[in-house]
Amino acid sequence: MNNKDSFIIEYAKKLNINLNKIKIDWTQSRVLFIAQNFTSYQQNAINFKDLPIELWEVGKFEESLILYNKLKSAEGSESINKITKNKEIKKVNSEIKKYSVEDHFKNDWASRDIFNLLRERIFSIDKRIEEVPTKTYIGYKIGSFVLFNITARSTKIEVQLYRVKPSDLSDQENKLKYIENSKEHWNKHVSKFYINSEDDIEYAIFLIKQVYKKFG
Repeated sequence: MNNKDSFIIEYAKKLNINLNKIKIDWTQSRVLFIAQNFTSYQQNAINFKDLPIELWEVGKFEESLILYNKLKSAEGSESINKITKNKEIKKVNSEIKKYSVEDHFKNDWASRDIFNLLRERIFSIDKRIEEVPTKTYIGYKIGSFVLFNITARSTKIEVQLYRVKPSDLSDQENKLKYIENSKEHWNKHVSKFYINSEDDIEYAIFLIKQVYKKFG
């Protein structure tokens, strides 16, 4: 965080990108530690909700197959600021933002109840599904493979399904809409639909499960 200019120059040189075209959201900066295994002491370090580090276990198998496993932090993590007065840590925390589900909803939004019911159904599909809130959406993935994301609105939920066009799925109610130029913008097809009430959740899960069966 203290050497942003040097980082951008090195990044541009490695990927042969024009400096003027590089836009970085520094609030999402992370440090990734990669090792064959970690001690319990090291694993406890990721339980702070605002400490921007990730631990990844790596294993090598036959035929040069490599497995990466991201260790998960505990639910209800507390702030690192409660146990340290270190100025450098506090400075980093003032620049880094680790988003949560709560950041995507306002107190008076009716969509939160819809989301809670949908979320429960999503996790029942496969225990491997991981919820990853970002600045603009809440992503759902298995390993490093993102299946879909959710964007909260005040009265409804928008679901974006990755790597599919409406014609790729069974959609009797014709709710799916293709996001134009999604292939050009994100290098994959993206289709979306809206959940306007609790009555739409069952059909939403029907569509989500089809993507899960294709790629999950």
